[in-house]
This record gives sequence, C-alpha cells and structure tokens, in this order.
Amino acid sequence: MSEHQLVLLDAIEKGHTSIVLKLLRNHISLDFGDAYGRTPFMIAAKYGRNDIMKLLLEHPQSKEVRVDRGGKSALHYAAESSQLPIVKMLSKRQPASLTMLTNKTKLTPLDYALGADDVYPSLHKYSEGGEVSGGDTDDEDDKPMPGAYVKPKKKKGSGKKKGGKNKLLFINMTGRLPACVIDNGTGYTKLGYAGNNEPHFIIPSAIAVRERPGGSRIGQSGEDLDFFIGDEAFGAKGYSVKYPIRHGIVEDWDLMEKYWEHCLFKYLRCDPEDHYFLLTEPPLNTPENREYTAEIMFELFNVPGLYIALQATLALYASWIASDVKNMLTGLVVDSGDGVTHVVPVADGYLIGSSIKHIPISGRDITYFVQSLLREREPTIPPEQSLETAKAIKERYCYVCPDIAKEFSKYDEDPRKNYLQYTGTNSVTKKTFNVDVGHERFLGPEIFFSPEFSNPEYNTSLSKLIDDIIQDCPVDVRRKLYGNIVLSGGSTMFKGFDKRLKRDVQRLVDARLRESEELSKHKPEPIDVKVVAHAMQRYAVWFGGSLAASTPNFYEVCHTRKEYEEKGPSICRYNAVFNLV
Repeated sequence: MSEHQLVLLDAIEKGHTSIVLKLLRNHISLDFGDAYGRTPFMIAAKYGRNDIMKLLLEHPQSKEVRVDRGGKSALHYAAESSQLPIVKMLSKRQPASLTMLTNKTKLTPLDYALGADDVYPSLHKYSEGGEVSGGDTDDEDDKPMPGAYVKPKKKKGSGKKKGGKNKLLFINMTGRLPACVIDNGTGYTKLGYAGNNEPHFIIPSAIAVRERPGGSRIGQSGEDLDFFIGDEAFGAKGYSVKYPIRHGIVEDWDLMEKYWEHCLFKYLRCDPEDHYFLLTEPPLNTPENREYTAEIMFELFNVPGLYIALQATLALYASWIASDVKNMLTGLVVDSGDGVTHVVPVADGYLIGSSIKHIPISGRDITYFVQSLLREREPTIPPEQSLETAKAIKERYCYVCPDIAKEFSKYDEDPRKNYLQYTGTNSVTKKTFNVDVGHERFLGPEIFFSPEFSNPEYNTSLSKLIDDIIQDCPVDVRRKLYGNIVLSGGSTMFKGFDKRLKRDVQRLVDARLRESEELSKHKPEPIDVKVVAHAMQRYAVWFGGSLAASTPNFYEVCHTRKEYEEKGPSICRYNAVFNLV
C-alpha cells in the first residue's frame, strides 16, 4: 500500500471525513486492502462511518464487490456491527444475492446480524426482494447493546406486540446461537463469537481487587463484586492488580472465576445459558485444571456445552489459510506470547507429550531486554515509563536480522539512515521526550536465536530447540513436522522472524544429512523445511477456535450439561479431537 492509502484507512477508522474527502478529490484508488484484505468500504462499515461510506459509494470504483482474506464483504462487516444505515446504503447499490454470500467459515451477513432486532429483519426482508427498512417494533430504549443476543420475551396469548411484529430469537446455520470462544493467555485474553475472523475484545489478563493492609482480600457481601479487569484494572486507584494466569496455567481460581464473569456479562454481553463455549488450554495442562474449569462453567454459568481445546491444535487450524497442505493436523507449533513460549509437536491432532518443550524467552523478556539497553544510554526516559517505552519501541521498530555482525556494521557505517526516533510524553510534566532507537531494533528479538545475550544460564537457540524436538519425535512424522512449522502468538510477528527461523533450521537439517551421507555412503532424500506465517498469526489460537466452533461437528464433540450432571466434572479430562474438513 502507498502512504496515501495508509492515511486513508486510518482516517476512515478515526472518522476524519475532511481528510477522506481530500484524498478522494485527489483521485486516490480504492482498489486495495490492508494486511487482512480489508478495503476502505469494510473499514467504514465496521466502525459505522455513515458519512464516509456515502463518499466512498459515490466514487467511480465503488461498484466492485470485494472480500477480505476471510471471505467477508462490506455487508458482512456492517451486519456484524449492527450498522443499519450502512446496510441500507450497501443494499441500494448491490444485488440482494449478496445477503447470502458466505465467507470462509460459511457464514452470511444474515448470520452476522444475529440478535440485532433492527438489522436482521430488514436484511432478511431485502434478501427476499423487499426494500430495507429500519424495523417496526422497538423503542430506542429497548434496543439491545451492540454485540448482545436477546432472548424472546414470553407473552401470554398470541405473543404479539401491540403495533408490531413478534420479537424473534435469531439463530445461526447450526440451529444455535454462535459459540463463545475465549483464549486466556498469560498477558492477554481474546474474546469473541465463533465465525468471526478476529476477536471482539483483546484485554489484559489482569484483575484489580481490594485488599486489607495485611494482604488478605476483602470478601464481604457486596464488596466481592468490587473489582475490575483488563485495561480498567490498571487505572483503578486503591486496588491491587493480580494476574490469575502464570506461564499459561491458571493459578488463582477465585480470581479466574471473577475474570470470566466480567468477560461474559460486561464484554461479550451474552447469556451463558444460551451459548456453547470453547475455551483453550496450554500444553501439559493438568486434568484437575480441566475439572475446575468444568465446575465453574457448568455450575456457576450453567452453560449448555463446553469444549476445552488444545492451543497448539487450534493454531494448526488457523494455519490452513496460509499453508499449502490443507486440513493437516500434523505440525510443529511455535507459540510465543507475552509470558511463555511453547514448542509443541502435534501428530494427527494429538500432542506428542514427551517432546513438548518451553523456553524462558517470551515477549515480556524482550521488553525487559530492550528496557535494559535503553537505560544504559537514554537518561531522558522517565523511570516510571521506561517499561512502557521499551514495549512501544519493541512493537513498532524491532525486527529480526539475518546476520547480527553485518547488521552492526550497517548501523555503524550509516547511523542516520538506520537510527529512528521515538517520541513520548512524560505522564507527570506532560512534556515530550525523544529516544534514539538503534541497535535495540534487532538486538531485542535476537534473544530468540542468541538467548545468552539476556540470560547467561540458557544458551539453546529456538532453531536448535526445534530441531532437537523433531528428532525426539517418532520417525514416521519427522518429515511432516519439518514441513509444517507453524508460528502463533504476538511474539512471532517480528519482521523476518519466519525467514530467519527457516534458514537456521534448514542449515541444521542439511548438516545432519551431509553427515549421514558421509557415514552411510548413500545420499538421503532432502528435507524441505517450511515455516508457516499468516495474517491471523497474532491471535492464531483464537481464530482456530473460531473456525472450529463454527462447524456443526463442534457440537457433537462438546461435553453437555446433561453429561456433566450424570458423570461429574471428570468428563472434561478428555476432549475429542475433530477434523475441520
């Protein structure tokens, strides 16, 4: 994309109509998409920019109908966000058949409009050849919150409202409301409904609670509800911020119960009794933890069905959009988040438990390392903002270099070309400060491949660990594992990460093959290492769960409330693996 196109997408998202108008007058092309394939029409539909959508539709190129990488059109986004005015505008200019256009998860705009009492009836009427209307029955105060699903109100007699039609409960292609998908990570939690390409909410896995001076929590009646989660937790004064998840494993179930409560009722705004749930778990999670999860979900929230999925398997599902080998459940998943990095071999959907490894390097460690580098030469950074500044620099400027020695030489030869400047604002004085960002750009992510830079006690690189793990696996799956190394998690998003990892692992494999050839005097068949990186990599686990939970087969493998009442929480010790074909 050009610089003007980036500015256009940003202006649409933020609602800057004047900037959009100026760019359109300069005859900017609208035939482009961002990293996820989203066009300007889709961005305007997603954020409800009515005035901007009118301007875009008047553009000469507005007649072409495009879809993003997930198969969603602008009408999908408008229906998902309950944007009735935009649905009207798009419907007037596009054929009614688009209301039945399915994305890669086989969902239509009608499916995305579930529970929206104004959008769904109008969209359904238009799909049958009628004109789009604004709905007939609901007053402004009776409209549900965005993203909420509303139960039908039981009425005596005919059940009809005066002056209007029945209030309907809309369901999806499986005959049920879409499942809720929750991916709880050490640093962040991803929430959303099945069938979507990206989570509705990404919030920190933190909870703020009140504590007595001695450190014990206040748990009296009424005060037990006094807590905050996510970003609100960090801004709550007089509260203690806790992290119920450590290294991917839940350690405080009381806090986790409260955290899930807010996730469901405050963020997803759903009635858990109406939705099946898909939750994720890290590798080597204990069976007891699955039982605790089942008890909370079935007894506290009274969910109709629950499936606890392995994060590595879901990451493989998500990789299908980028992999040449479709519907493959054998691969090596490198899942690196904010708090932990796991390397997990999977064969036919099942973990090879004896070969699972984790390394003491994650996104948080990179932030700490960048912070230590900046602290040595940047005295202008406020001490209380050093971690926040290091994190921002890591996310904006860091990348993985192919050769660290050459990279140092490049920076030393021409510092002006390679050094960048970060500008921040002091939270106390409100004055700006500048930070020169140089070697930190490539030294931060380099600890994945040279861990001794930050941790003298650990010196095994990620590429060497991957090679060792595959060699520990059964012989018949090794070639498949080398050919399907899947990246997952935000800490694998650095530019050049996949290319460097592929090169280093390929060198190790080739060296072993040459050694084998010298010893056996027979040339072995070459092994092609493939590292799969894709657009959904940042939240691959959640996206894989969204794909899995949007299929009818998902409901066949779920543990139901009836089974729980008959057999108890032990049923969740085992969760069947199902294939998404």
